[in-house]
Amino acid sequence: MIRPATLSIVLTSLGALSLGCSDPDGLRAFGDVNLTVRQSGQPDGSTSFHLPSDTVIDAPPGVGAGFYGTCARTNGRWSVDLTRADGPDVGLRRVVLDVPEGSAAASASATFTLGTTAFTGTARCTGTAVSFGDNGVRLNATCTNIAASGDPRTVDAAVALTLERCTVR
Repeated sequence: MIRPATLSIVLTSLGALSLGCSDPDGLRAFGDVNLTVRQSGQPDGSTSFHLPSDTVIDAPPGVGAGFYGTCARTNGRWSVDLTRADGPDVGLRRVVLDVPEGSAAASASATFTLGTTAFTGTARCTGTAVSFGDNGVRLNATCTNIAASGDPRTVDAAVALTLERCTVR
């Protein structure tokens, strides 16, 4: 026979797992990543990430719904890698940014994965990364005309993300 206290613990644990609960002291984010997708002869399209205030970012590999990823500052550079856990087969699934710390716009690198295609731009992106809050960063980046090998589309990106509780080395 299962005792009521044991049953309560089991049910609470199962409920937390089904809701995708994560570390309450872990990585948090909010902001937007907006892409304009262009293809010759076609109307422009768009795809985006919108992270409401205080969005919990699970640690990789991520399960269920929401987002998983990492944020770290190493040697004066901020690196962010966010993936939609329940990502669609089309549209924006993953964002990877590497931006030097500072409030002056500087060359940044970025990869935006649409479906299974990665659009990577190094010389085509500029960004700022300013420290914020609890081991956090405010990232702003702009990328133009980023291409992917073998894909006729190009993307432009506007990124405005704030992350807290990043790993700082």
